[in-house]
Amino acid sequence: MGGKPRLAAAGVMNFVVLASALSACSAGLYSNGRLLKKLAEDGLAPKVFEKTSRGHVPAAAIIASGTLMLVGVAVNAIDPEKASRTSRRSPPSGESGAGMSSSSATSSTDVASNAVRHPRVRSGPLTPSPCAGPPSPSSQL
Repeated sequence: MGGKPRLAAAGVMNFVVLASALSACSAGLYSNGRLLKKLAEDGLAPKVFEKTSRGHVPAAAIIASGTLMLVGVAVNAIDPEKASRTSRRSPPSGESGAGMSSSSATSSTDVASNAVRHPRVRSGPLTPSPCAGPPSPSSQL
């Protein structure tokens, strides 16, 4: 008796989940592309990622980010158990696990934590960003 409403509800839920996943992928591509461009500008990533198109889009960085995202999807499709173990692995001794994220093979956290481990970052401070936000409440005490 109640089969059709349940089927419709399942279809709506599948659509919502798929739309949410695609939205997260889109946001990840955008932010990872910009992050990779900034890392290249700071000398922490290959210079090829520093280039932008006429519309100021870091195309090479977005293509690289998208490729790595697709590799992560392919690995997950081929061997989900191994992909799950790899993304939650413990970091080498002496390093924090801040960059180990189980949500995405190309998460911004992974890229940022790898940048922090880069020799240039460890050797001293980088130039401050010209985009200063409002001061934090703790700095006004």
